[in-house]
Amino acid sequence: MTASLLVAGYEMLGAVTNPEYRLAPGFEFGQGEPDQTVIASLYLDGDTVSGERTANRTITLPVTVMATNPVTLAAKVDTLISAVSASTFQMQWTPDGGLPVVFDCSRAVWSRPARSLVKDAAGLTNLLLTFKAKPFGRSPDQQSISQVASLQVDSFDTAPTGATLDTTLKFEGTGSASVTLTNPSGTICTNTTPVSRSFAAKNLSTYSGLSIRFYQATVLGSLLNVTIAVTLASSGGSTRYVSTATGTVYGSWTLVNLSLSSGTIVSGSGVDLTAVTSESITINFDARQHSVPNFAAHLDDLRATAGSVTLITSTRGIVLAMPAILGSARSPMSVALSGTTMATAMLHSPPVDQDSNAAILIANAVAASPSNVTATVAGANSGYLGTYGLWLGASAAPSGANTVTVTVTQLENAVSVATKVITVSYTGAGPTGRLIPIGQVTLPLRATPTDNTLTSYTFGVNHTAGTDTYSDILLTDTRGQTITAVPPTAAPTVYVDEPSPLQSAPTVYASAASLDRTRAYGIMDGCWITGGPIIFQPGSNKLLVWADAAAPTVTATYYPRWLDERVA
Repeated sequence: MTASLLVAGYEMLGAVTNPEYRLAPGFEFGQGEPDQTVIASLYLDGDTVSGERTANRTITLPVTVMATNPVTLAAKVDTLISAVSASTFQMQWTPDGGLPVVFDCSRAVWSRPARSLVKDAAGLTNLLLTFKAKPFGRSPDQQSISQVASLQVDSFDTAPTGATLDTTLKFEGTGSASVTLTNPSGTICTNTTPVSRSFAAKNLSTYSGLSIRFYQATVLGSLLNVTIAVTLASSGGSTRYVSTATGTVYGSWTLVNLSLSSGTIVSGSGVDLTAVTSESITINFDARQHSVPNFAAHLDDLRATAGSVTLITSTRGIVLAMPAILGSARSPMSVALSGTTMATAMLHSPPVDQDSNAAILIANAVAASPSNVTATVAGANSGYLGTYGLWLGASAAPSGANTVTVTVTQLENAVSVATKVITVSYTGAGPTGRLIPIGQVTLPLRATPTDNTLTSYTFGVNHTAGTDTYSDILLTDTRGQTITAVPPTAAPTVYVDEPSPLQSAPTVYASAASLDRTRAYGIMDGCWITGGPIIFQPGSNKLLVWADAAAPTVTATYYPRWLDERVA
């Protein structure tokens, strides 16, 4: 294999292809230049260097042009200059034995240094091309990654068999399934009648796990273990999926996960996951240290999930750990949201240095006038560091005049140390549809050292006017990328396209059909964009997706970017 350098489609190294052009010694591909600010300190030696942006690279190519006579030489020179004088063009470099990498370039500056009348007459001249290119080269072929959003199997907004509806204590929606657990032997509390429900056939075959929220509603004094078994049935049989023991604490919702790939078949030939028609749930609660004969427990929000990649799920939102992307430099993404009819959608990719466990989607934020509802973020998920846009996701289309207050409280070892109150008034649905922008908050409210592990937060939501309700609180890091889209007509697909080399922001489209770009149309007039396109770092990335109907499936396509030459 020999090296290749294609500049605007013309080969600079080939003996057969474009033999009239030859790359001369002294070429330079340059490198991306850190765009940083130096801040001098009045108190310490040295400076602080700040900034993550990388400026364009400068490419310098000396080229020898050859022809049989001066007229042909002039034509060859003119052809190459015309090609690199376009607003944008591409240069593809393939080292001998290496892999091709593409540079997106801007209009070149050219000159003919050290001209010679003798050489011109002989059909020989030198050209010097200098031009800017995007800082990172990219692979010539796009890659695609996809993540399936969760599917709600049961919301428990109505009472199933074997349980009653509780509209006061709930994780999300309008209610939960209240179950009485009995303990006749003093060892294991269980529900004598399984919680069950039949429903229209649902396809769970693309999902790898189940999750359900469990709430211990009686004070038992210590952390205990709960094991939940969910049996799914179809016309072909049933399969029983059993969770591992999960520690539960009184007064908080616990997420219990089950694997769909390791269920135990208990009857028939097993469930057909493409057409599940019913569920049956049994709870076993370790109560050997207690003599409580029976007590209440609650179940809410049974979902089929994508497994460990789902960091948190609410009725309308999901935070995903996206599959790892290739490359050594960050890449702008083209993202497609599909699987639900969306009147409002949001994408948010946080900056690379944000704590991967920080809760940027907080469920259980439903607030109905005039009650105050408080959502708690535990220490393990409270690694906030920066300024965040604060949003409320409306349970229904906003209507009428509303005034809502969000109170953010920082607690240290469960003691309040600081509070931030943000109040906003609005009337009906605004430009961001069912997402209500509340304002910005810088967290932590009081600075904490890196070895502090006991910081937690509460987010209180309260109306002073109006009757809108809210399903979620969303926190969008202002250093990240946030795109909010409101199509003029609810659509099953929203596309967010990577900017072209001449653009700084993505283009957003909606389509009237699922994943059908032939019907896509621009909806930029219904978009709020901050921070530019969605950007992923090499490796795994966290992505917040919110849609007013239900969390959609996410498909992202990108060109792997490289800091220097391509390695994969």
